[in-house]
Amino acid sequence: MNKRLLACLCLLLALSVFAGGCSWRIEAVDQLIRAPKLSGEYASLDKAFKDYLKAQNVQNSILKPPLSGEYRSAYVLYDINGNGMNDALIFYAYTNDPNVVRVNILSYDGNKWFPVADYKGDGHNVHSVEFADLNRDGVDEVLISWQFSDSGNKNLSIIGCDLNDERQIIGAQYLLSNEEYTQKVVVDLNLDGTNELFTATIVTPEQRSVGKLLNYNQQERKIMPEENGIIDLDVRASAYRPLKTDVVGSGEKKACRIYIDAVVQQSPATMATEIVVWDSVRTRLLSPTLSAETRTVGNDTLRTAKLEESRDINSDRQIDIPTYSKLPDSKVRYTVDPKTEDLYIVEWKNYTDDLFKQIVRYIDYDNNAFRFMVPEGFDNFSVFIHATDATGTQDNNKMEFDELDPQKKESGEPLFTIYSFTAAQWETEKISGRKLEFLKRNQTRNTVYACEIFERGKARGINAEWVNKQLWLLKEEEIR
Repeated sequence: MNKRLLACLCLLLALSVFAGGCSWRIEAVDQLIRAPKLSGEYASLDKAFKDYLKAQNVQNSILKPPLSGEYRSAYVLYDINGNGMNDALIFYAYTNDPNVVRVNILSYDGNKWFPVADYKGDGHNVHSVEFADLNRDGVDEVLISWQFSDSGNKNLSIIGCDLNDERQIIGAQYLLSNEEYTQKVVVDLNLDGTNELFTATIVTPEQRSVGKLLNYNQQERKIMPEENGIIDLDVRASAYRPLKTDVVGSGEKKACRIYIDAVVQQSPATMATEIVVWDSVRTRLLSPTLSAETRTVGNDTLRTAKLEESRDINSDRQIDIPTYSKLPDSKVRYTVDPKTEDLYIVEWKNYTDDLFKQIVRYIDYDNNAFRFMVPEGFDNFSVFIHATDATGTQDNNKMEFDELDPQKKESGEPLFTIYSFTAAQWETEKISGRKLEFLKRNQTRNTVYACEIFERGKARGINAEWVNKQLWLLKEEEIR
């Protein structure tokens, strides 16, 4: 059975039934609850943990479930040693010392559970728990992020488990402890077939940001910074979004990249994306988009209209980066609301051969359930969107394209208009006498799209086939 699926089923079992009539108790974060009453092998897990706490003269404990991530229970079940049977992590704190979180690691030998290690954590709460093989032994290590406050930074501990010849856990040890970070990602950055750990950390007192590649040191038996594996990142960063990675190229040009979306300015809110790679020739961590003089990334990835994260926009397994530019003399107008909104073109680009290259660009308006892709060479235009309201109502919405005077930045003659109709409205429009041409139908939304081409648009070579080619129908989950 899939390890994650098995773990989830076991967690549901663990949390579904509770015991009564027991004098020893575990306190929840907000209320006193009894220890989970489990069945089968998991009943002995409950007893093993109770017996351990009794041996430590602990009468009451506070359960400390992780605050985020995939594992959100104080009882985390996972097959650490790969023997087909779950091991357990239990996060808790003593009632009389609630700000010191502990983790108890228990293993199962097929007959009973037994504790193998108990550690004091590096925070008041457990932020998240992950598992990954970082020391190349084929056994996953435990990555625990501890949280002291809401500052954004966490402390990371990595625990490795020792196995006997039967692959039973007989002990555990810290491979890394108290490593401060803001965001992290497990990645094979140097493409040697084994995992490393990359961290991006905002060091507020020093007003600097640091990228660090950590790797297992066989001689020291610790996870440590790789030689030449520490670099400065964009000094303006005040917050990071989750890190992304991709692998591009082949042969000698094959490379793994890490993408760091950072808030680099608060007013107006501005985001930039920094890229980090491993330079295999000079054997060092490198940020090719960072200026050594200013310690900032260039303007190629700056965006202020929306703080949208980088992602794979065209399903080619390569991360793309958005930027926004305001459309001159263009607005969204609502018939039920006097307010108007500015319109932007969003351009997605990727980083190839040390250059940012445009992948796709479109008008940043999704309420019509389509995107108008702006083809290369189609410039000097303005757009007016006439919508019923800001909720995305489809009735009689229209997107009007006008020619734009490039010197005055003012709208001129109309080029074409795209209309959104319900199916019933379209049947009426077909006999109305207006020169509308059918484009396509959105079956999910029962919407028909049509267009009207004006003389100036025809003079620029625009026809219904051309307009239809630019319409990208959106899936429901893509509509913002």
